[in-house]
Amino acid sequence: MVDNVDKSGCYQWYQGGIIWWSPASGTHVVWGAIMRAYERANWVWPDYSSSGYPMQMIGYPISDENCTGPGGGCYQWFENGIIWWSATTGAQRLMNGD
Repeated sequence: MVDNVDKSGCYQWYQGGIIWWSPASGTHVVWGAIMRAYERANWVWPDYSSSGYPMQMIGYPISDENCTGPGGGCYQWFENGIIWWSATTGAQRLMNGD
């Protein structure tokens, strides 16, 4: 496990995704196309350790991926928004307030 820069949580990389934990949101897995959009949304990789506050954008995951969306789409909630994925649209980020 690697601590987040501001010590508000930690994460662990695995071959197929990342497991994030924070006291506020608990433990959640982020993987696949949603993980790639999450990385872009947070400017996390590859320089995570030097970024200061990488979670300032969409934030920690607050749910697991849910694939009960219309048309077979999947989505996952984060502190400051949602990432939606479908075969038609690919992964799209929607921030609170957009």
